[in-house]
Amino acid sequence: MAREFITGVVFRGDTLEWAVLRRGREGVERADAGCAAWREAPAEAEAGAESGGAEAQAAREAETARLRAAGARLRGDVDLGLGAGAVILRVVDLPTVEDDEIAAMAALQVDKFSPFAEDAAVWGHEVLARRENASRVLIGVARRSAVEEAGERLRRAGVSPRRVDAEALGWWEVLREAGDAEGAGRRVVLLLGAGDPVILVLEEGVPLAFRAVGGAGELAEDALAGELARETGYVLTTLELEHGGGTVQGVRVRCSGEPPAGLAELLQDACGCAVDVRPLEGLAAAEGVARRGAAKGGVLDLTPESWREAARRAGVRKRLVTAALVVLAVWLAGAGIVLGALGWQQRRTARLAADRDRWRGPAMEVRELRRRVFMIKRYRDRNFSALECLREVSRLLPEGIDLTSFSYYKGEELRLAGEAAGVNLVYSFKNTLDESALFGEAELQGPRTDRRRRREVFEITLALPQEEP
Repeated sequence: MAREFITGVVFRGDTLEWAVLRRGREGVERADAGCAAWREAPAEAEAGAESGGAEAQAAREAETARLRAAGARLRGDVDLGLGAGAVILRVVDLPTVEDDEIAAMAALQVDKFSPFAEDAAVWGHEVLARRENASRVLIGVARRSAVEEAGERLRRAGVSPRRVDAEALGWWEVLREAGDAEGAGRRVVLLLGAGDPVILVLEEGVPLAFRAVGGAGELAEDALAGELARETGYVLTTLELEHGGGTVQGVRVRCSGEPPAGLAELLQDACGCAVDVRPLEGLAAAEGVARRGAAKGGVLDLTPESWREAARRAGVRKRLVTAALVVLAVWLAGAGIVLGALGWQQRRTARLAADRDRWRGPAMEVRELRRRVFMIKRYRDRNFSALECLREVSRLLPEGIDLTSFSYYKGEELRLAGEAAGVNLVYSFKNTLDESALFGEAELQGPRTDRRRRREVFEITLALPQEEP
């Protein structure tokens, strides 16, 4: 759900500006926007800091409370836009090569114009336009301490920024959406009333230069108009040296309120073309930062590597915690199933044991009754009595065999022992008993020769029919 939204945030003086966009099927649309003071007026804040101690702590706690209140309205991925005066933006033309090679060439360009030490700066690049022979690349450099300070404010608001952008590029995005980039040739757009003034030069609709005019807020109105005109002329002259000459086709001033007196005339003299003044109201740099963040990628990113590493570690921890929770949930579900099955089995066993105990007495009585009936039936049945067995054996006994033993076990077996004149008589007698309907299978032991008496001695066991009680 969080990735459905993306938020752009800009700190401008003591004000925090934000815009929340929602990703939908028809594109990106604004879901929320606003601004709020995140600290006291500068004079009051300095007085509290000078007093020190408890008052300074109270002031910081009040700032954190304001930041928390604003942070509660930020949703989804949060992109931070650094103020125009905190980022140096340079547009260069590089050969059209692979992206990794462009990044390497951009790193070399940083060394040429960055005033910061390598370990005290962060930088990024963005390809603005690709042509067959050359690509226009934007390079941004910012002081690491400025990025860390802005990031720390957001963290105090309870938010971790995903990406660090430039406020000036956020303005460029909303101006482009508003149609200020339309038109052929070289054009100038001047932003006033939103922090430091920004001079933006376009060529064929693609940015050619960004210039933030620092300290403009300290100048009087007439001095400000002259300073802006001089800076604009200086930027155009620099572009003629770096990118060749080009006639300015139009100048547009986007101003919050009324522009400084005489600014339009001075710009017309510096640029040699008419000046179009339009209001800045309705446009927000925070929305431009969010819209750039909603793109598929390839936009300027000034995020310090330490933040990325922390985000990766947090992602790994989150995945590990999620995996652990999933494993725990699966284990708990499995344990619940096993315990439930065990409980059900125990209850079923208990019910069966209760049924067994309930029916044990009657079952034993029935079993004893059946046993008695069987015994009576067996003793009344004369078909397999000892006399009948003796009669049958006598009937089948051949000449030449003498029985020496007749053992009768009612309902079980009959054992015969005897002697014969020859082994053939014994085997013939055994086969005859096998064919008798009265007996079961006959088991012969022997015959063995009694040498003293010159007789064949044998034993035969006959199975008797049994009936279960």
